[in-house]
Amino acid sequence: MPILLWSRIRAQTSDTEGKAMKKVVIGCERFGPWRAPRKLPTTPPAVVRPHPRVKHWVLVTHGSRTFLAAAGRAGVVTLKREGDGGTPRARVRPVAHLTRMRARSPLPLRRVTARDGWCDDPRSALYNQGVRRPFPAGHEQLWRGDHVYDHLIVTDHNARPRVRAAGSAIFIHVARSGYMPTAGCIAFDMADFRRGTVPLGEYIVGVHARRRAR
Repeated sequence: MPILLWSRIRAQTSDTEGKAMKKVVIGCERFGPWRAPRKLPTTPPAVVRPHPRVKHWVLVTHGSRTFLAAAGRAGVVTLKREGDGGTPRARVRPVAHLTRMRARSPLPLRRVTARDGWCDDPRSALYNQGVRRPFPAGHEQLWRGDHVYDHLIVTDHNARPRVRAAGSAIFIHVARSGYMPTAGCIAFDMADFRRGTVPLGEYIVGVHARRRAR
């Protein structure tokens, strides 16, 4: 079974205006199946702790190094809900590395295009999955006008199973200047990505570092 598969689907929406029902067929793509690579980088997990003074900052300890990173505007939250601005308290693993530039990665690597999006609409059957634009349901565009998604690490948060409204698009990406808050992602300085020091193994966000169940 492939680790990361881009498969063609067809999404149908209905236009109920007027007396006649008109079907509009839109071609799109999605990620699947949602499985993390069997062999993650052989490094200790990255432990993510809230910053003692700034709510939307976190301290990420990986081995002997500790990084400052941005988190959601609501800080680390226990019960993640769509749109709450919180970074989920959870154990998450990277599943893919999306980028707009040349890069090397131990994860499945894919170049982002202007047609790539991510569905954040809990009503959609493709909620919390990558989609191809144009797309009828609410979604986030992955090709941005800034540098934030120049490197985009997809995680397995709320992926197997996907729970409606339990949070989507929890990524690891590039931080804005001054480590401004994210919508729930964890964001590192671009220099950390360029140096290849951003952890690409398991992340333990605000929970005890117990062994992950197999």
